[in-house]
Amino acid sequence: MQLKRYLKIISVLLLSPFLFSCESEVSSSPPDSEPSQGSIIVKSIPENFKIYLNDRFTGSYTPDTLVFIEEVVHKIVLKKDLWFDTSLSVLASASEPPILDVNYIIEPRMYGSIELNSNPPGASIFLNDSLLAIVTPAVVKNLLPDRYKIRYRKERYMDDSALVDVASSRTSKLNMTLTDTTIWVNYNVNNSLLPQGFLTTIAVDKNDYIWIGTGDKGLVRFKNNRWEFYTTANTNLPDDRIKTIFVDSDDNKWIGTSGGGVAKFKDPNTIEVYNKSNSNLPNNYVNAFDEDIAGNLWIGTNSGLAKLTGEEIQVFDPSDRTLRMSGWINDVKATSFNDVYVAIDSFLTRFDGSSFFIYDPTNYNIPNSQAVGLDLTSDGVLWAGFTTEFVIDGPDIQGGIGFFDGSAWQSILVGSSRIIVNDLFIDRDDYIWLSTVEGLFKYRDLNSSDPFRTSNSDIQSSEISSVAEDSQGVLWIATYEGLTKYKKYLDN
Repeated sequence: MQLKRYLKIISVLLLSPFLFSCESEVSSSPPDSEPSQGSIIVKSIPENFKIYLNDRFTGSYTPDTLVFIEEVVHKIVLKKDLWFDTSLSVLASASEPPILDVNYIIEPRMYGSIELNSNPPGASIFLNDSLLAIVTPAVVKNLLPDRYKIRYRKERYMDDSALVDVASSRTSKLNMTLTDTTIWVNYNVNNSLLPQGFLTTIAVDKNDYIWIGTGDKGLVRFKNNRWEFYTTANTNLPDDRIKTIFVDSDDNKWIGTSGGGVAKFKDPNTIEVYNKSNSNLPNNYVNAFDEDIAGNLWIGTNSGLAKLTGEEIQVFDPSDRTLRMSGWINDVKATSFNDVYVAIDSFLTRFDGSSFFIYDPTNYNIPNSQAVGLDLTSDGVLWAGFTTEFVIDGPDIQGGIGFFDGSAWQSILVGSSRIIVNDLFIDRDDYIWLSTVEGLFKYRDLNSSDPFRTSNSDIQSSEISSVAEDSQGVLWIATYEGLTKYKKYLDN
């Protein structure tokens, strides 16, 4: 007992000097108050409204519970884009938390509307892909605030769509001018499934499938608004950069690529590839094809001319090196007489099976030596397109168009002094279509032409890559901004 009393005294004596010595330097603070225990339950229909407490965003969305707040009256504001704000005063409670439940659906002032107009009027209206029982002009009322997809559809016009925001107690307006498809129909990345606007080439097969080459998105097949896509990712296509497409007499599709060689499509599931590694193909950059009367396939590459007979590829490399047949071949065209015209990088030539004959601008009436597109009329007259020849140490030589009747050339210049000509195509009626970056030019002869540009027609781009024709005489046009369909027989 004496020992316990001694220990207590010691404890006090040990602590006392410390307390006294610090008395003048230490200030004491009031004890921390207990946290507020009030709460408010906040709900809404619909959900996901921002919850503001006394004008500050809480970071919470409905439904949620605000906790640890003072048991006093608080200002609660609910906010959501396009909806009216809702502000209420609510007394928080710890024992019986109040439930703030706001039903916006039953509040008429929360609804908005859309005024819909089209030119021409009478278009069917789709709201979020559901057809409404009204046509333009019309007003759609009683819409909850949101972003709506509106699509117009009218016979002989291209469907068009837009996104429209509807806000509480407001009327949004949508006015769209529909594109007449009686003559022209444009497909692009905004209104179709085209993977890319920049199209490089086009061809039509015997079943009227449209085959489209893209800059680097592979091959596209199109018919009756059905799109199919062939790339290196889902087929044996050797390269997604498509340079040229040719359909042979057996309806095989020959695809020339920029770096992958040649792909032969018997059908989408059967693709044969020819390249430098597995054949005598002189270069994997392939620019042109044509088929002669014997069924041989002529191939123009970046390193010369080749002929595919069966499975064997023969490369032509004349001893006369001035012909530069190891150079870039822009186009090839086989005649019914088994001659082959070859547009080389700096020469236009004719190959008769054993020798090459040069047509040069010095001795023949052609614009320059840069032929890029070759085709034949029904009576065997050769037409050629010539792009501008850019000269490093002198003036550029303008491009144009010309034809060879078997004995003499006639030609004219086309467009500006720096025009780029991409291709030449002759349709079933022997009209000549010249694809350029300054428009699509239609010729019957050299004395008259009709240019098609965005300024004077409904074609979507004046930069044209290539043209093809289907069995109905409809032209399909590959442009730098998408695909264009031209019903030429309806254009009077």
